[in-house]
Amino acid sequence: MENLSDIELINNIKENKEVDESLQELINRHSGIYLDIVNSFLKNCGNNSLREEIISDRAFAIYNSALKYDEDRGTKFSTFLGNEAKWVCLSASTKNKKYVEINDNTFNFEKIKCTSQIHNINFQEEVLKSFREEVEKHPDSRIRKIFSMRYSGQRKLTPWRKISKEMNLSIQGCINIHNSALKHISKNIKSKYEIIG
Repeated sequence: MENLSDIELINNIKENKEVDESLQELINRHSGIYLDIVNSFLKNCGNNSLREEIISDRAFAIYNSALKYDEDRGTKFSTFLGNEAKWVCLSASTKNKKYVEINDNTFNFEKIKCTSQIHNINFQEEVLKSFREEVEKHPDSRIRKIFSMRYSGQRKLTPWRKISKEMNLSIQGCINIHNSALKHISKNIKSKYEIIG
């Protein structure tokens, strides 16, 4: 596995070939950037257990990033994973205001110039508020219910199996509805704040 490129490892995972071995190699290669971003982003959050929880989920985060990664966008996997990690941290740091699952390479805060840490925090809160408003006004009432259930927990995301049972839909059906709405809402927010990338 050490001789394979990131793309080859990712394709193995997507094609369900040697998944465990390929994932482990990606974890070995890219845990460093994930941990650096988590530690940097949450260093002043005042909640060490939250940071530890996100760190302990790095294998799942790298696995999800591999499934979502699109090499045709011209971004290296390490950069894509870094953006994923930032959004996981942002989402988690809002505690009870969790309405965003960061499974999509939607925003890149490196491209936003902020004059101070307070300005940056206020901007992030404003983006999350807009996201919640987009969810609430979505014409499909299933979206509101799915997002509300998924992000209502104090520390952990509600499992898809529980949501699917409540919604009387398959797990994949719930995920598809969620991801489709997330893509549409994220596009609206990027347009509103003129976020590039």
